[in-house]
Amino acid sequence: MRLLDRYLLGELLVPLFYCLAGFQIFWTAFDLFGHLDEYQGLGWTQVGGIYLLKTPELLTTVLPIALLLALLYTLTHLAKANELVAMRAAGISLARISVPFFAVAFFAGGFLFVLTEFVAPQATAKADRIKKSGSEKSSEWLENLHFKDDRLDQHWHIKKYNPVTGDMEQPSVDWTQDNIRTVVDAATGAWTNGGWTFRYAERKTYSPANSDLPTSVIATNILEGKKLGGSPAQLRAEIRIAQLDQLRAAKQLQLSLWEILEYTKLHPEMKTSKAPMIETQFHGRIAQP
Repeated sequence: MRLLDRYLLGELLVPLFYCLAGFQIFWTAFDLFGHLDEYQGLGWTQVGGIYLLKTPELLTTVLPIALLLALLYTLTHLAKANELVAMRAAGISLARISVPFFAVAFFAGGFLFVLTEFVAPQATAKADRIKKSGSEKSSEWLENLHFKDDRLDQHWHIKKYNPVTGDMEQPSVDWTQDNIRTVVDAATGAWTNGGWTFRYAERKTYSPANSDLPTSVIATNILEGKKLGGSPAQLRAEIRIAQLDQLRAAKQLQLSLWEILEYTKLHPEMKTSKAPMIETQFHGRIAQP
């Protein structure tokens, strides 16, 4: 049966390749002419790099369609040449004939999952950096970040944050517990040994919480915030979702399951303004091939 499997795979993979290539050329040309104004100032090499990095995002849409069309073409060709009749006459069941096709489908599904979870988000981010600055190696530092950790009821304010290294400048964490408000301000922060380490930090305590003046101020060179939430992975998910455009998110999937799950660790009850958009992304990822 190996000869039959190789034959059927060859009959399917050739039209699949042509379908994928055709969709790629059509989509690239259509998108390029629709966004020429955004690429002003970029060279052809940079524009080509953008579309190369966008390929994983495209494959999540066109691969299922291309596979369907290629399979329809293959079955039509086999039926027209009476090859299916010959296989059935040789005692081969339809289930056995379908094995190579199902194998390709399962492989394509697994490939798409890996692509959307681990490749497409980073590739899309690099493409956006090239579009904005002309280089995918532009500065990773993000400025003026604000978010809330609903799980620990902590408000974070970060002047500058590097999502690659996890380093931050001028972080501030504010939370209230038992009518006592605590504010931690620091010059720098870094993720070490499973927790945040703040340098040149100042811890202010307000009791009661609505007091205007702190009841105690403790300054220290190093402050380890073991009880502070927001790991680097959760911060990356928070930043990624905070930068989402609602209109684009409604039209295409932009988040991986990992990013959504990390975000729910910060917001377990999803009481945020972006909850409907995130739920749409989540169900879209589940329904995706």
